[in-house]
Amino acid sequence: MTSLLGLHDPTSLLVGLLLPMLLYGLVVVVRYLLKRWESIRLGSSFPSPPYHWLYGNNHLTDYTWGEKYLSMIREAVEKHPQAHTYWMTGYSKIIHLTHPETIRQMLKSQSRKPNVYGTLRSWLGNGLFLSDGDVWRVHRRLLTPAFHFDVLKQYASVYNREATKMIVSLYHNFISSR
Repeated sequence: MTSLLGLHDPTSLLVGLLLPMLLYGLVVVVRYLLKRWESIRLGSSFPSPPYHWLYGNNHLTDYTWGEKYLSMIREAVEKHPQAHTYWMTGYSKIIHLTHPETIRQMLKSQSRKPNVYGTLRSWLGNGLFLSDGDVWRVHRRLLTPAFHFDVLKQYASVYNREATKMIVSLYHNFISSR
């Protein structure tokens, strides 16, 4: 006797149901990997400490953000003073820009910012750092005169005084925590 679907045995029925689900799952995985490919390609364009494809650089820091992490970052900055990548996992990364010229190029860029910055938007707004396109162009044009060297020169003593206060405060907090 044939079943309603025309399949004679349970194995055929099982294969007939599982095959479309497996194909759908494969399509979802491939689409996800294609999305991540751009992120991986961008991160790979910067130098990086040795990393593992699955757990990134985390093995160098004992999976914490403490002293070992800071030590590893310090070594990476010494080896690669412009910028480097810290891999969280095989595809998730943090790109550290560590030289003023590299940071300047990034801020000058009007390229589309990654979605990860969207979490900062409620805090920073849609200013020069997070905007792109026409909004970026307008904000850049408005801010450029404010950062001219002659304007900033008059604030150098204020910057130095406040930086000295901060260093003294950090030093006292460090001493008192010991």
